[in-house]
Amino acid sequence: ERVNYPTYKDKDKAAKVLSEFEQLASEYKSFIGWRRNPVNLVYTNIESDYRTRKSFNQSLDKSIWFFGGSTIWGTGVSDNETIPSNVAKITNEKVFNFGESAWNSRQSLNQLISVIGDGKIPKKVIFYDGVNEIYGCYANSLNLKMPFHGRETLIKDSVKGSSNFYGAGARFSGILNYISLKLTEPYILLFKNFQSRNQVSKIEQPYECDSNKKVTSDVAKHLLNNWYSAYLITKAKGADFIGILQPALHSSNTPKSYLPLEDYENEVNNYKHIYERIRIEIKNSCSYDKNFCESLIDGSKWINSKKPVFIDSAHLNKHGNKIIAEKIIEGF
Repeated sequence: ERVNYPTYKDKDKAAKVLSEFEQLASEYKSFIGWRRNPVNLVYTNIESDYRTRKSFNQSLDKSIWFFGGSTIWGTGVSDNETIPSNVAKITNEKVFNFGESAWNSRQSLNQLISVIGDGKIPKKVIFYDGVNEIYGCYANSLNLKMPFHGRETLIKDSVKGSSNFYGAGARFSGILNYISLKLTEPYILLFKNFQSRNQVSKIEQPYECDSNKKVTSDVAKHLLNNWYSAYLITKAKGADFIGILQPALHSSNTPKSYLPLEDYENEVNNYKHIYERIRIEIKNSCSYDKNFCESLIDGSKWINSKKPVFIDSAHLNKHGNKIIAEKIIEGF
């Protein structure tokens, strides 16, 4: 259906890009939830030890590291048309794309910690967030506490029925076999349920950020605290940090009548409340760390285009990604 949107001029290429997206599979990964499996396709390539999407002018050490969800990852475009690739093409800087579909800022923070733990050093770190923080609006209705990511219920359901990691059996003979079995059992079950095509959590409860001010506040505060932790880590490594509140359909001025807007109504109502609260928390950050505050950018209104650039409520075509890349560079 998206192929027929006016956002795509080359329909054959768009069909191929979106078809490749449907072929991608994910698997569980410690601390960050999931990563896509390596692939080598025409327009989509997942490589490196970190299962990251290939970028134009890619390099890991002393480069610009991008973190975020599927908009940074590049849903709907080829490897060379993502936001990181556009930044590299415009500036000739080395870049590395750590974005992953459905990730929120906490998962990006955990990924940053893992890469730093591997001894890698960035030149600049960019967190591009906002849209996927909406998953936190589910937490209260599911009786879960923040932090919370969008596939928590999927993963929990996948390991249900597995034995406890610890028990009396560990104190008897065969302890090594017991530990090996019990540690691998839930993950074997998980892989069986989480393999093949990407899966998303089927959560029937509605988002609550349009009706519950405490939930909205928790979501926004977690984002700012995650950004602040990433800022401190990045600063300690002698690199620059930029935190960006990303644009979405609801905050942008661009043609959108071709989209099924009624399908996005619930999301839009929640995004409006989340973004309003995030802006308040950004302003509050100036009171406890002025330098951190100055590293944050409200990019929610960056899309002001007469051309249609959205392929849904958050993802952009190559023209939209170029607009974002140019705006990011202005903040360097």
